[in-house]
Amino acid sequence: MTFLDSNNNHQFFSRITRIKSTRLIIFCLLFISFRFQSKAQAEPDSTSLTREDSASIAEVFTPEYKQVDDKEILNIIDNMPVFGNYQDNYFITGIPINEAITQHTADAKYQVSFRHRVTKTVLPLNTALFLTYTQRSFWNVYEESLPFKDSNFNPGIALSRHLTYKDKLWGIANVGFEHESNGRDSIYSRSWNYLMGNVTYYLNGSISLTGKVWMGFLAEENQDLFGYKGIGQLTFNYHSKDDFLYMSATINPRKRGRVNTIVEVSIRPFESMNQYVFLQWYQGYAENLLNYNELTSKVRLGFCIKPTFRSFY
Repeated sequence: MTFLDSNNNHQFFSRITRIKSTRLIIFCLLFISFRFQSKAQAEPDSTSLTREDSASIAEVFTPEYKQVDDKEILNIIDNMPVFGNYQDNYFITGIPINEAITQHTADAKYQVSFRHRVTKTVLPLNTALFLTYTQRSFWNVYEESLPFKDSNFNPGIALSRHLTYKDKLWGIANVGFEHESNGRDSIYSRSWNYLMGNVTYYLNGSISLTGKVWMGFLAEENQDLFGYKGIGQLTFNYHSKDDFLYMSATINPRKRGRVNTIVEVSIRPFESMNQYVFLQWYQGYAENLLNYNELTSKVRLGFCIKPTFRSFY
């Protein structure tokens, strides 16, 4: 009997993977607790929750907009790096929480994402033109031959504009056209082309909300994609002022009033590092194009590199 066919080995792999994943998650939670406890001890008169403490917590949700005029913000955007990270770049591995853990259900996932600014803010309405590219791959690293399950390629082009009111920066808007496919043919081919628009609203320096909608043209092999992927999503973002902690929650409505959900937590272990410990939970459909109509519920842990100019694109 081979290793892959052994039920005992499957059970052993399941136990070991659960133990390791649980320990890693507990370690992350303890690290967050230790970091905040250390900061609290470093501050005077922080042994109890006073009215001042309560006020500082409430300030996290208090609207506060960056005071900046159009000329200054245009100068900032025009002088940002021409080439850089677009979305998070990460490598994570994890296990399912809705089925048995085996070499076939545990996997690794990574994302590579970058953008290039084609023009400065010289286009109509002071917009700038960007080229974007994101690749997301699902890798069965625990199987004997280490096969890739699916890779999704997502190039795009977009116009971006800052949103100000009375010399206060309160958001940014993007409109564009994107293509996404898995680069395969025959019955395994999946692709779609779509127009998209998104708006990010900055409540303050720590909290933002991003709404995104799309309308597309579906390939014959995935005509029912919108039933599983929906036509839009809403993301709540939080990051601490010292960039130690990032958290986000994305809700993606789909058919029959149900939603796909993504929860992400990023922790920077040391101030000198640009890498983050990254935890992601995905619950729902359409995580990848090949199996868009299959339910996924997975927790993965790894590392992440954040975009340097994340606030503007």
